[in-house]
Amino acid sequence: KPDWWTQLPIFEEISKDEAEARYQLPLKDGQWIRCIVVTMEDLDFDLLKRHAYVETVIPQENGKYAVYPFGNYPLDYPTDAPSQVRLITRTVKGRIGYYDENAAKSNRLHIIQSDPKTPDEGKEIMELIRQDVVEAIGGNHTFQLFVESCACWSQKIIVAAEGKTAPNLFIMPVKEMHPTNKKT
Repeated sequence: KPDWWTQLPIFEEISKDEAEARYQLPLKDGQWIRCIVVTMEDLDFDLLKRHAYVETVIPQENGKYAVYPFGNYPLDYPTDAPSQVRLITRTVKGRIGYYDENAAKSNRLHIIQSDPKTPDEGKEIMELIRQDVVEAIGGNHTFQLFVESCACWSQKIIVAAEGKTAPNLFIMPVKEMHPTNKKT
């Protein structure tokens, strides 16, 4: 179905005022919002404590906005040291998660880069996500920490939909970096 996401449970439903405040955008009637969201547990450089996902916010007939967060993950998430090393050195089978569990993690810092979209632009993003979901169901979606990671996937979806470079929220100028694990 062209509007396949309507078959999913809505992760969250918010008012227009809440959407404008959360995503820091003035919204025109009918506009969608696309977001790249980065979450992190702390400010160190532990890659396994960082994540990125795509969130699409869609106006509903009742005047509210439905929030749909999708993320890219390894099919079997690494839970021990050997599997974590394999994740760094190998490409593994991947999956697209809905709802992305990080959207509900209040112990993480959330950084959002949002942009208003027309319904057609929003539907293009959802179509690209749908294609990757179908690919993952067929066992043909991959995950690799440095090449096909959650951040790379999020950026790939937005670049494919918008035809321009999406922001990379994991890049920071060296002069803005501050060590957080100082030896005392």
